[in-house]
Amino acid sequence: MSEPVLITGGAGSVGRQLAGMFLAEGRPVRIFDLPFMDFTGLEGEPNVQVVKGDITDRESVNEAVRNVGGILHLAALLPPTSERDREKTFAVKRRLKTWAANQNKFNNQQPQKANIFDSWQAARNIISNG
Repeated sequence: MSEPVLITGGAGSVGRQLAGMFLAEGRPVRIFDLPFMDFTGLEGEPNVQVVKGDITDRESVNEAVRNVGGILHLAALLPPTSERDREKTFAVKRRLKTWAANQNKFNNQQPQKANIFDSWQAARNIISNG
C-alpha cells in the first residue's frame, strides 16, 4: 500500500471531496482536522486515517505528517484570529512544510520528502487534470 496523502482541514467539504477522489483511485488518505469537527463517514472507513489536532500544535502536526506521501494543505486560521495575528496565520504554512520535511530527522531517520500543495494549488491542479 502506498503512503497516505495528508489532507489538512480534511473534514470540511472540499477535503472530503478530495479524499473521495484519492480513495476512488485506491490511494489511502489521512484526514487532519480539529477535534470538534464532524468526522462522520471518515472514521473507521477503509484506507482512511483520522488525526484530530490543531494545525498550530507541533505535536499533533508531527503525528499527522509522519510517513505521508504528500500533503494537501486546506486548513487555515479563520477570522477573527487570522486578522488579529497575521504572523501566526502565515506561519502555519511555513511550519507545516518545515515539520513535514524534518519530522523524521528528529528520530535519527532520513528526512522524508513530501509534496505540499496549498488550497489554490490543489484546486488548480485538480481542475486542470479533471
